[in-house]
Amino acid sequence: MKVKYSVVTPARNEAENLSILVKGIDRILNTFHEPYEIIIVNDNSQDNSEQVLENLKKEIHALHPIHRKTNPGV
Repeated sequence: MKVKYSVVTPARNEAENLSILVKGIDRILNTFHEPYEIIIVNDNSQDNSEQVLENLKKEIHALHPIHRKTNPGV
């Protein structure tokens, strides 16, 4: 299936906000009835953002987190 919409968002130490953000994006994109993806770039977070995103990925299959460990802020 070809993706029609992509949302790419950077995140750093946003564990408390990621669930609200990702679920909100998913809810809105789902109304378009077209294939989509949500890409969250976790930029070397020092909180539990990585775990939050991995848990969300189990629930929201359109979510594709990228976990950057080096060269933050680029």
